[in-house]
Amino acid sequence: NNMHSLTTRLNAIASYAVLVLFVALGFNVVSHFFLTNPPVVSVSFVETQQANPQNRRFMVEYSSELKSNEAALFTLFDINADFRPVWTWNTKQLFVFVTLDYTTPDGAAHSVFVWDTIIQDKEKAVFDIKKQIPDYFLVDLPDNLRNLKARLSVSWNIVPISGLFTTFSSPGQKSFSIPSKIELLETEKTNRAALIRSGSMM
Repeated sequence: NNMHSLTTRLNAIASYAVLVLFVALGFNVVSHFFLTNPPVVSVSFVETQQANPQNRRFMVEYSSELKSNEAALFTLFDINADFRPVWTWNTKQLFVFVTLDYTTPDGAAHSVFVWDTIIQDKEKAVFDIKKQIPDYFLVDLPDNLRNLKARLSVSWNIVPISGLFTTFSSPGQKSFSIPSKIELLETEKTNRAALIRSGSMM
């Protein structure tokens, strides 16, 4: 009887502990949504430049994929953000990314990742970056890029310690125009082929 009583008590204690744990986790998940406030975020276009063979990073990352009839651009931008209001006791990290949205003359909508960063510390959730060079180039047919209206926007993923993975986006800046002077230069194609043949990209 004593053994049976002890086993029953241990089982009850274990069940109660599991119940408390699940209640605590549920409170943790729910409170995250009430404690999170919107961040202060702004992104603005600075200028667009056309990539060329003199840009070594472009040659290493894109020359093998770029078709002979495509052009590559990179868009410099300013980004100012304070993500500290987003941070709660249930925040593990933030994944912040900038996208460039545009529609080609044939009506096809495109959304291109141009930059991203991971924030793992609340104290590092504030930054003001000028003329940020994008991590990724914009590659398309020249006719699709000339006189193009585009828009930059900032989005962020909140990775919690426990709970649901959530994504939010800023309204984005007003649209800007990509310059009309976009062309494929024969020297670019020649230099690209020469670099590939010579192995200078390695």
